[in-house]
Amino acid sequence: MIGTGSRVGSSTCWGGCAGRKGFVGGFQSPDEGLTLPENTMDLSVIIVNWNTKPLLLDCLRTVAANLAHSSLRTEVYIVDNASSDGSADAVRNAFPQVIVHENGRNVGFASGNNVALKFVSGEYCLLLNSDTQVPIGVFDALVSVMKGEKETAVCSPLLLNPDGTPQICWAKFPDVWSELTGRLDRSQSPYPQSDFADAERRTSMKPFPVDWVGGACFLVRREAIQIAGFLDEGFFMFSEETEWCHRFAKHGWQTVLVPAVTVTHLGGQSTKVVPAATRRHLYQSIVRLYRILYGPLGALLPSAVAASRFTLSPIRVWQRRRGNGNPVQ
Repeated sequence: MIGTGSRVGSSTCWGGCAGRKGFVGGFQSPDEGLTLPENTMDLSVIIVNWNTKPLLLDCLRTVAANLAHSSLRTEVYIVDNASSDGSADAVRNAFPQVIVHENGRNVGFASGNNVALKFVSGEYCLLLNSDTQVPIGVFDALVSVMKGEKETAVCSPLLLNPDGTPQICWAKFPDVWSELTGRLDRSQSPYPQSDFADAERRTSMKPFPVDWVGGACFLVRREAIQIAGFLDEGFFMFSEETEWCHRFAKHGWQTVLVPAVTVTHLGGQSTKVVPAATRRHLYQSIVRLYRILYGPLGALLPSAVAASRFTLSPIRVWQRRRGNGNPVQ
C-alpha cells in the first residue's frame, strides 16, 4: 500500500520523514541488548545505495509492484552512502513515499544498514541490494516462512543470475579447508546442487537450515536483532552477514534458505567502481571473520592462506587474460 505520510512509522505509507540527511553512527556494540522502536509495521525494507541510481530505481519499481499486491504494512528506507550520481534526489522524485537518509560519507554496508535498523518499526526487516529484481509475491512468501518457523532469525530466497541460473548463496561457515580449496561447503542442502537450476523442481523444495546466506535479499526477525544486536560495523563490506548469522546461531536462532522463492541478483554493481578497494575490503573482512569465528590463534592459519590467495589472484587474472589473448590491464 502506498501513501504520503511524513512521520517515521506511519502505517499508511511506505515510510515517512523523506529527505532526512546526514545521520551517521551512534550505535551500541553488536552484542548489546537493544531497545528498538515500537513494532507498528509488518515489514521494513532497507536498501543501502552507493552510485547505482539506474539499478536502484529499477529495484524500487519491483518493490512497488510487490507492495501493490501485498497486504503487508510496509515501510521502505533508502540509505545513500554519499553517492555522486544523484541517487537520493532521483528516489525522492520517483518515489516520494520512500524514506531517504543521506550519509555525509560512504560508511559501508553494515553501518549503512544500521542507520535504518535503528529507526525501523517492522516485525521483519529485509536488507535488499539495489541490484536486485524482486518478483511479485516474494515479500509475502518470505514473511510467511518466518511466521511459520519461530526459531528462524534469517531467511533468504534463492538468488538467480540475470540468465536464470542459480547463485549458490549459502554455505557452512568458512574454515581452513575452504580457504585451501577455494570451495565453500554447501553439504547442508538436502537437495542435489544440480536441482537448483531446474525451476520446476525448485517449486517443491522446502526451506532448509544453513550456517549463512548471502546478504542481497536477507530477511531478519526484529526480535532476533533485539537479542543479538545490529550488524558489526567493523566490517565495511563483505562477510558481515556471515558474522551476523553466526551471532544469531550463538543465541539459539537458525538461518534458512527458501529455494522455492527466487530473486534476481546482478551482483557486484557498486564494487565494480573501485576494484582495488573492493579486494582490500574483501581480505580485511575475511580475516576479521576468522578472528570472530575461531579466536586470534585459530584464525592464524586460515588468515595466512587467505593472504596467499589474495596475493596470487591478480597474477592468476593476468595469466588468464594472456592465455585468452586479451590485453592485460
